[in-house]
Amino acid sequence: RRETYTERDLEGLSKYEKNQLRYLDGERRGLFKRPKGIPKNWIKEKADNGAGVMYYHPEKGKGNSIRIAAGHKTHKEPRYREDYVKQQINGNVYDQFGNVVDQDAPEAHIPLKDFKFDIGKY
Repeated sequence: RRETYTERDLEGLSKYEKNQLRYLDGERRGLFKRPKGIPKNWIKEKADNGAGVMYYHPEKGKGNSIRIAAGHKTHKEPRYREDYVKQQINGNVYDQFGNVVDQDAPEAHIPLKDFKFDIGKY
């Protein structure tokens, strides 16, 4: 995967500006298309941190959502190097095996390539 920016491009940028570059990179690569299985009535909007998009249940709100974020291959934290998903069900964050985890835990960042959406959980 080729990104539209380099480490040199990131020097001196704020976290918000870096997230904007990640978002634009994800858009360019078609990363934020509705994943298979997510109902068409789920609401799509740009994530609060600016680095991705969120799909959430129209009646239950953002406590029942998935967020897709563009990875950055040279990030110091391995969990942010790949494109990833965070899933939240009834306000709890889950890993890819269905375990409740802390929202900042590495396990909360599910590689997009490994993510399977299961409407029955939501």
